[in-house]
Amino acid sequence: MLLNKMPAKQQNDHLHNLLLLRTGSILVQITLIIFAQLWLGYQFPIAILVGIIGTESAFNLVCYLRSAVISSPTQTGLTLQVLADILFLTLVLFFTGGSTNPFVSLLLLPVAIAAVILPIRSLLIVIAAAFLAYSMLILVLPQTPVMIEMGRHYVGMWINFVISVLVIGTFLVTMARTVSRREHAIALYREEQLRQEQLIALGTASAQITHELATPIAAIQLLYDELREQIPGNSLCSDLGVQLDRCSSTLEQFRQIAEHVRNPILKELAVSNIIGQLQDLCRLSQPETVFHLETSGDLAGMCIETDLTLVPALLNLVQNAAKASLNNGSYRVDLGVSVDGQQVIFTIRDYGQGIDFGMLKDLGEQTVKSEQGFGVAVFLSNATLERLGGRLELSNLDIGVLATVSLPSAVQERPW
Repeated sequence: MLLNKMPAKQQNDHLHNLLLLRTGSILVQITLIIFAQLWLGYQFPIAILVGIIGTESAFNLVCYLRSAVISSPTQTGLTLQVLADILFLTLVLFFTGGSTNPFVSLLLLPVAIAAVILPIRSLLIVIAAAFLAYSMLILVLPQTPVMIEMGRHYVGMWINFVISVLVIGTFLVTMARTVSRREHAIALYREEQLRQEQLIALGTASAQITHELATPIAAIQLLYDELREQIPGNSLCSDLGVQLDRCSSTLEQFRQIAEHVRNPILKELAVSNIIGQLQDLCRLSQPETVFHLETSGDLAGMCIETDLTLVPALLNLVQNAAKASLNNGSYRVDLGVSVDGQQVIFTIRDYGQGIDFGMLKDLGEQTVKSEQGFGVAVFLSNATLERLGGRLELSNLDIGVLATVSLPSAVQERPW
């Protein structure tokens, strides 16, 4: 559909095209008046026409100079430009024969232009102005016997003008909407393609890092085995072994997640199981943070059709929330799980300083540079949730940020 708010560049293009068309119209008007006056023998009030065309030229010049100053014209400004064209054209036609002028059909051009560049409400105003202008040109015709005999003909011309305006307006509006929808779809496709390219680049870099880490971890594991044999029962060796096991387990999880991304295998996972995994990982990765869990609704037996990437995606959001709270001197993060119809809602609320409004709309849709990083974690989490049919929404609160994750629920598990 046509949007009431067009991009600034598109509005500037429309304004420049209108000014260019008006310049061409002024030149055509001057040429035709000179031709009709000198070669065809018509007698026009030249002084009045010069005043009208001069005023139109001055208006066009002022609009051109102003367009170089303002950042972007408004829809109201574009509407007034089209109405000004109707006014100047009507005045020229009035002093060159009125509705008997063969060029009276040029009043259709502003309607056609408005149908392409203006929203419906502004288009209706332009159509009403064109109807009014054409009707006035017919009503002011001198009531001579010849004109009275041609009355039916002029009524027919007026009806023809009305039909032409309605047909042209409807057709062009439909075409403009079709083109707008197509351009919008292409823009969305390009954005999605760019996001996929970013994901592929991040995935390739992650796979390379994981592969490179596997070798030094294996070497450290061998050194640890030798050290344990030389110093049996040492407490530091035991702590080192725990950390090595954790690194090996994490690398194995990365391999499994990468395999699921390449060959997605969806399965139903109980919400209670997801909550349990998330709590364990939160305590392990952020032991200094206090997590408050609150559940509502009937979660018993509720399942989500997902894969291994869901829990890491949620964990990324929780870790970001924990870091934001810690940076603001707080150790608290609130987690919530609820059911809303066929949706399972996860909420993650931190007590940090919030997100800058300039970055809030782009965070999750693309990588965004900030003091904390580039927003890669939120970007990957959002991409994962969208792939699973979910949605991520971020909103600033009085204190902190609320992340809301909505996921479609699968068929509930039955006790029998």
